[in-house]
Amino acid sequence: MPPIHAPPTSRTASEDVVLQALWSLTTATRADLVAETGLTHPTVSAALDRLTASGWIMPCGIGSSTGGRRPHLFRFNPEAALLIGLDVGGTKIAGGLLTLNGRPLARQVLRTVDGPADPFERICQVIDALIAESPPGKPLLGIGLGLPGVTNRSRGTVTLAPALGWRHFPLGPLLTERYGVTIQLENDVNAILLGERWRGAARSTRHALCVAIGTGIGAALLMDGRLYRGATEAAGEIGYTVTDRSVLGALPPAPDGFGFLESLTAGPGIARRGSEALGRPVTTAEVFEAAHTEPAAAQVLDESAAHLAIALANAIVLLNPELVLLSGGVMQSPGLLDRMRPILQQLIPTSPVIQPASLGELAGILGAASLLLGGDGDRLPPAAEVGP
Repeated sequence: MPPIHAPPTSRTASEDVVLQALWSLTTATRADLVAETGLTHPTVSAALDRLTASGWIMPCGIGSSTGGRRPHLFRFNPEAALLIGLDVGGTKIAGGLLTLNGRPLARQVLRTVDGPADPFERICQVIDALIAESPPGKPLLGIGLGLPGVTNRSRGTVTLAPALGWRHFPLGPLLTERYGVTIQLENDVNAILLGERWRGAARSTRHALCVAIGTGIGAALLMDGRLYRGATEAAGEIGYTVTDRSVLGALPPAPDGFGFLESLTAGPGIARRGSEALGRPVTTAEVFEAAHTEPAAAQVLDESAAHLAIALANAIVLLNPELVLLSGGVMQSPGLLDRMRPILQQLIPTSPVIQPASLGELAGILGAASLLLGGDGDRLPPAAEVGP
């Protein structure tokens, strides 16, 4: 497992090696850790003593004897430190304060209309509120953020996030300067898939596609158990998929940085087209509500479902996932998946399991936080066995 990010002066190199080995083994004896790490018995014993004294690990019973004295067992202490994960969207920010195995200790949600105009200050407001709820004496290892756009993780910058109005925004350095902890950035849909992989519907899956439909549309790919990000960390930008060349001229080119598919079928696109069809201003939710009684609204949703199904069918036949998870605010509206299913059955020869994501907004929070633990799909930490 990649190193757990922590303050650099908190542990020695041998303690880090033992800690990582113990995490991957769940429980272990001194002899197990000597075999796993290649360190000497005295070095492992000294590291265990220091890690126990500092609270990072804890004794957890007695192991089986192989002929001599029964050995002591040790396990990682998930309460040793805290993580903050944020799911940053165009209409709200959801954040969580978590233990190291993903148990939520506190949650915060800030709607865009209720917070500062500056997206950076909105993010900081949520972080400050979560820090204020931290139990005393528990160090904060870092802050992970899932963001609606393309990120450069090595530089800590947001390359493009139309929903936030950001291009090449140095979010990571600004947060590091403000909070003095490790900052990890990720695309928001990647974070959702990581969260579902850690504790949700994709837990036992090695090939999965997650599509989130909200203010924009994005996708995340789990390939052979690992998150696939692409050559420039822009894999999954399914919102730029073209699903009908006949209407190309009717749309402005990539308005505000959004792509063809999301311009038509993300929340703002559905609201715009619904307003045009009904002859009055309506929200996305009102289009779904009006579809029960007004044919014009129902047609907008039928067309949206067709565009989404075509894009999803193309992705499925290209990637061959065993599971497709659908997430985002638009997918929470009733009936859209039911409109998509018959089109998908018509277009593709075999269909994977297609279902809504299981964790709601907690998925993005968990996935963002898991980045601080080396989470990449195949190397996620043990999950807390508690409900979302």
